[in-house]
Amino acid sequence: MKTSLLSLSLVSSMATAAAQDMTMPLVQLKSTDMNPKPWCLDGSPGSFFIHKGSDSNKWQLYFEGGGWCYNEKDCFNRAHGDLGSSTNYPPSVERDQVGGGVISASCETNPTFCNHNFVYMKYCDGDSFSGASDIVTTVEGEDQHHRGHYILGGVLESLLADHNLADATELHLTGCSAGGLSTYLHTDYVGEFVRANAPNLEKFGSSPISGFFLDRENVNKEHIYGDQIRTIFNLANATSGVQQACVADAVEGEEWRCNMAADAYKYITNPIFPFDASIDSWQSGCVMTASEVDQSVPAAEVPNGNCHTEEGWENCGGDITKCSVNEMYSVTEYQGSFMRHMSNSDTFSKNGNGAFIYECFTHCAAQDDSFYTNVVLSDGTSQLTMQAATDKWWNGVQLNPATSTNPASNFYPALWNLDASNPNESCSTAMKSSKGCIDGIDCYLPFELENKGIKIM
Repeated sequence: MKTSLLSLSLVSSMATAAAQDMTMPLVQLKSTDMNPKPWCLDGSPGSFFIHKGSDSNKWQLYFEGGGWCYNEKDCFNRAHGDLGSSTNYPPSVERDQVGGGVISASCETNPTFCNHNFVYMKYCDGDSFSGASDIVTTVEGEDQHHRGHYILGGVLESLLADHNLADATELHLTGCSAGGLSTYLHTDYVGEFVRANAPNLEKFGSSPISGFFLDRENVNKEHIYGDQIRTIFNLANATSGVQQACVADAVEGEEWRCNMAADAYKYITNPIFPFDASIDSWQSGCVMTASEVDQSVPAAEVPNGNCHTEEGWENCGGDITKCSVNEMYSVTEYQGSFMRHMSNSDTFSKNGNGAFIYECFTHCAAQDDSFYTNVVLSDGTSQLTMQAATDKWWNGVQLNPATSTNPASNFYPALWNLDASNPNESCSTAMKSSKGCIDGIDCYLPFELENKGIKIM
C-alpha cells in the first residue's frame, strides 16, 4: 500500500508539474547568412514564443495576425507598436493565453493538436511575413525595414538549429487574419523546408483561419482593399516572399496579386483545410464597405484603413443583422462571390484537401473554443463540428498529397436570409459562450488586447 500511495503521489506530482509547465519563452532572431537581418519594421529583431509539448516530434506553427500597413506613413505608425516592433514584447507568455480553438492547449477542446510543440510567430513586418526589401526606407527621420520573409526563414532556421525540428514527424501550419493570409502565402515554402530537413516527416498540412480576403470593389464600385495590398506589396518588395509558383505564372506587373489569398490558393500543392466565414466581419467593414484613406495628412494622422465608413453603410457594414433587405442582397452576393473564388480553384476539390466555410458573422472563429466546438456544418454525408471536421481531415492527410485517395472534405455554408437572420442556429449557440475574436477584432494575445484598450469578451 505504501508503494502504491508513493506511486500515486509521484504520478500526481508529475501531472501537476506538467500542467504548470506552460511558459512560452521569447526567442529573438539573429542575422544569419541564410536569413540576413530578420528585422521588424523598426529594426528590432523578429521573434517567436515556443512551448514544448508532450508529443515532442509533432509541431504546430502559428502566424500571428493584425492587419497590414498600406503605405509608408501607415507603416511609420505601425513601427511604434507591437505589430511593428519587438521592443516591448514580454520575456514569456503562458501557453493557455495565446488562443483557443484549433490552437488551444486544452485536449478537451483541441484533441488533434493540444500536445504538439507550439510556436507563436510574432507579426511585425506589416505584410504577412512577405517583405524582402534590401532598401531601408526613411520616413520622418526614422528607418523602416520590410523583412518579413526573412523573419519567417529565421524562425524555421532557429527551430531546426536549436529546437529539434529535424525530428518532426508532423507539422501543422496555421494563423489568423493577416496570419491566415500568411498561411496561404507560405504553406508551400514551409512545407518544402520541413520536408527537406525532417527525414522522418509523416504528415504536413495547413489551416488558414479567416485569411481568404477578396480582391473586389466595395459596395460603391471603388477598388480600396486590393489597391492597399498592391501598395504594401511594392513597398515591401515582396515578389520573392510570396507564393513562388503564382509569381512565376503572373502577368508582368501583376505579381502583386500573389499577395492575395485567392491567387496564392490556386497554386498550393500541400494539403490545406481553410476555416472562414462566407461573410466575415472584418471583410464586411474593411473590404465591402471601406472608403479611401487621405494620405495627404502627416504620418501620425494616417489611419490604418477606413473601415465601415462608406456612406450609408456604416451600420450594416459592422453588423449585418442591421442591414435592410436591399443591403442584404449585397451581403448574400458577397457570400456567393466568396464561395466562387474559393470553390472555382482546383485546390478546393483536390484529394486530401478540404474547407470549413461557415455562416457565422465572425473573424477568426476557429481559434475561439465555443465556435470551434459548437458550429456545425454538413459535408453532404454528415454533420460535424469544426473540431470534428478538422480531426477527420488531419487523420487523412498523407505526406505525398499527389497519391492521396481521400476526397476533399468540404463543408459548405448557406446564404443569409433577406430578413438579416442567420440560417445556421449553431452560430447563435456558439456566440453565447464565445470569448471574443469576433466583430472585426483580430485575435491578439490577451496582454496585447489590454494594451490596445480592447475588452476581452
